[in-house]
Amino acid sequence: MNKKSDQINLGYSSPYRNFIFIDDLLDFYEIMIDNYEKSKEGQVFCCGPNNPIRISDLAEKIAKKLNWTGKINWDTRPSRPGEIYYLSSRSDKAKKFFGWEPKVDLDTGIERTIKLWKT
Repeated sequence: MNKKSDQINLGYSSPYRNFIFIDDLLDFYEIMIDNYEKSKEGQVFCCGPNNPIRISDLAEKIAKKLNWTGKINWDTRPSRPGEIYYLSSRSDKAKKFFGWEPKVDLDTGIERTIKLWKT
């Protein structure tokens, strides 16, 4: 039985993070494997898209796509010492070296993820 809840408990609402769709991540891994010679020279590459979003905005975006009108209870997890409130990576270097960049934008990735979970 699939029961929808009218409440969800989450941690911090204010940190910024960025998200990459799994297909893009796997594509990036393949690029790195295929270009092992460049990567073993001590190069470090990030694959994150430049789309930092506040966690509360992400939750609102997902709720809207699900037509969910429930309540989010924030700060229901213990505080983490040293929490970093802004984490965002960029894939500029991977684009420069390999011509690679993420193809799936955040909204499309969320929609695909929802579709996968609903099946």
